[in-house]
Amino acid sequence: HVYGHVWQIDHTVCNRKQNYLQILFNSFFSQLQFKRAIARQKLSKKFSVFAKNGFFSEYVASTTQGIDEIICYGIGNFTDSIAAKYQLVLLLLLKQEYKCPVWIYDPIFNELEIELIKTFNLKLITVNEECKHKIESKTLVYMPRCPIQLINNLLYSNWYRENLKNTILLSNSITTIIDSNTDNFLKSNLTFIFHIKTILEEIPVENNFKFKDIFNDTSLHYFPSSNLNSVEEDIWDLRSLEPSYTECNFEKTK
Repeated sequence: HVYGHVWQIDHTVCNRKQNYLQILFNSFFSQLQFKRAIARQKLSKKFSVFAKNGFFSEYVASTTQGIDEIICYGIGNFTDSIAAKYQLVLLLLLKQEYKCPVWIYDPIFNELEIELIKTFNLKLITVNEECKHKIESKTLVYMPRCPIQLINNLLYSNWYRENLKNTILLSNSITTIIDSNTDNFLKSNLTFIFHIKTILEEIPVENNFKFKDIFNDTSLHYFPSSNLNSVEEDIWDLRSLEPSYTECNFEKTK
């Protein structure tokens, strides 16, 4: 009876602990749901405003029809940053426009943002590819404020005619990057950005959005077959040179 009595006391304590943990879990889950609802509401308001703005129409007019998928890198903490919120809204509008799968990745996403990504039916990339994703079909790559080295990585991993032909890049202007750096720096640190200038076609997107610092210096980049076929054949040998960077020359995300 003593052992039974002791067991009964332990069982009660165990139940209390389980109940307490359940209450904590429910409380945490409720808070997460509340935060998710608030975040969705804020994004929905921005979605409505942005959809009516001429800026989105400018993007759609610039892009090519027949996109098979969209990949987004480096959007940032959209639950905290106003700029990242609008950049996410643009991504959701592009998803709605092209009705295709959308993959997204940023190493700084928090738990709430990962939950929201799921509710928006976006596909979360679970490993850090360092933007070295190989493009296999017509793909819009959206890199709103990535370090220029990550753009260089994307070009490196797709340094083939067919891959580049299928790539549409929405990012900071590559022409501006080239014009803002010396040839020596580009050759040493951004080899693929340096050599893409003879292949690249760039369409600057007019920044008529009300917040001028969110989508400034943004361009749509594509790589037409006529340009790809006209370059010297040895340019493709560069694909053997995998990029590497030192911390001091790695541009931080804006």
